Amino acid sequence: MVNITYLFGAGASANELPLIRGIKDELIAFKKKIIDVKEGFEHSEKFNETDQKIYIDTISDLGWLISEVSNHATIDTFAKKLFLIDDIPNLKKLKGLIDLFFVYKQNFPKKVDNRYDTFLATILKSEKGINLSFPHNIKIISWNYDNQFELSANNFFKLDDDLSIQNRLNIIPGVSDFNKDNFGIIKLNGTAAGLIDFSEEFKSKNYFILDGSNESNIFSLIKNYIIYKDSNYKSSILFAWENNQIQETVRNYAKKIISETEILIIIGYSFPTFNRFVDKDILSNNNFKKIIIQSDNIETATNAKFRLENLLPNGNSNYNKNLRIDNIEINTAKDEFLIPFEFN
Repeated sequence: MVNITYLFGAGASANELPLIRGIKDELIAFKKKIIDVKEGFEHSEKFNETDQKIYIDTISDLGWLISEVSNHATIDTFAKKLFLIDDIPNLKKLKGLIDLFFVYKQNFPKKVDNRYDTFLATILKSEKGINLSFPHNIKIISWNYDNQFELSANNFFKLDDDLSIQNRLNIIPGVSDFNKDNFGIIKLNGTAAGLIDFSEEFKSKNYFILDGSNESNIFSLIKNYIIYKDSNYKSSILFAWENNQIQETVRNYAKKIISETEILIIIGYSFPTFNRFVDKDILSNNNFKKIIIQSDNIETATNAKFRLENLLPNGNSNYNKNLRIDNIEINTAKDEFLIPFEFN
């Protein structure tokens, strides 16, 4: 069996979630939604001063983030700045707001990019309609901290909680016993909408529990955000450049998987300069026989190819010199994630 690894970027979820250039407008709309919900509940007999403060604090925090996004290239850039200047409280707040925003965007109403469903339906196998299983020769390395894989997988497995979904998908960070020899998903930036207990190293849990997607649950979401902000828990968003044992372990697994990969498929990822050092570290030791860059925008794909060609260090003795540049292909299909003919 041919070992196939996918490298996912934000474009892989672009049908349902905003790209970097659209995040500010989406955050403004989200803030307005919370204001509207607050105004709708203000005259309720159950609405008290504590509720009022929860709304006001969340709206204020979103205003802060919107302002900072305007002054930085991306949210991730702002996050790294906070990390570098050791502003841990604001970094924690930023992560909590990202968690809150992604839960809202993916659940009000529930939104799953159909390409994830098609991908899973294609690679999953079953015996007589039961015992669904993943192929061992496919791995996912993702820069995304969204929950599209988890939401899509739950349409197949019908599990009760996020931990069960993480275990079924073999996601790291998330599971405590990641198995690199099975299908698995490595999230370089962690996963939105969870909490990490560092005393248990990898274990995470969802703290945005939803009983549905109606507007009354928005208050539950922002209440949990305030609780998180004032707690000792850490967000399960763990940026690839953060210095902790979890991220070091995640990167080491990614490097090991890349070293065993024969076909690399890149979807929705442009190799931004911001991620260059991590990309170079992960991709340098490889034995690729073929690389496919999938993007429905030929200019974007061509730029990604140029960056990748210059990212792979020819002078490195570990670099696979057998991979010719003409073995880097571009695929412009947009309706589904590419599954190579070598997959069986």
